[in-house]
Amino acid sequence: MEFISIFFLIMSSTTGPSVRIPYTHPSLGAAFGEPITEADITFAIKREPVATRIVFAVAHDIFDSWFEVKDLAEKPDETLDRKIQAALLDLKAKDVFTQMSVFERGYGWAIIVIGYEDEGKTLADPLKKPTKIEELWPYAPTDITSIREDKKEDSERYGFPEYYFIKKPGMIRRLKVHHSRVLHFATRLLDHPYKGPSVLESVWDDLTTLRNVRWAMGQTMYRYGSGFPDVELQ
Repeated sequence: MEFISIFFLIMSSTTGPSVRIPYTHPSLGAAFGEPITEADITFAIKREPVATRIVFAVAHDIFDSWFEVKDLAEKPDETLDRKIQAALLDLKAKDVFTQMSVFERGYGWAIIVIGYEDEGKTLADPLKKPTKIEELWPYAPTDITSIREDKKEDSERYGFPEYYFIKKPGMIRRLKVHHSRVLHFATRLLDHPYKGPSVLESVWDDLTTLRNVRWAMGQTMYRYGSGFPDVELQ
């Protein structure tokens, strides 16, 4: 009996090299039937191959081919596409929209804050007489600490965001951004007026099942790959 106690003590130990399979709850990031949090989604995107493909790879597929601008005027400007693409390149628009798509697919919605050259003094001021777009910044829901909705019942934006409050790691203060300076993206609206579900929600239980199967198979090979112990006690 002393041998068996020592055996199970060793098997339950949490020490060892970092590459080992940990003896812990197998569902990390994808608990079957549980509410899905942003932290769970982040974990799944980083650690689950299927989630990485659905979120990252598809987002890149959407924008990698980019687009071409065609002038439909009777006398088209053959240089129009080159001029527009040069301006978009300066803004790093392709990278920004790709990152936005990663956020939107992963968390259900995302925004791009537009840095205008206009008469407004701060991002909190309503956009007024813009003359130029200077910068683009993509933000995920994990960066947005709160949203102030328009509460005026006679407003065309009643119930929709009026201000976004943004704080990324390393920021000392939150940014207050007026909606007129924001592009809001949510392509799968269902039970919320402006926040959609993650693309991973519909496959979450499958991710959970596959993760647990792989974990169990890995544990079996790690523990018993060299053979099952045959213990005889007198």
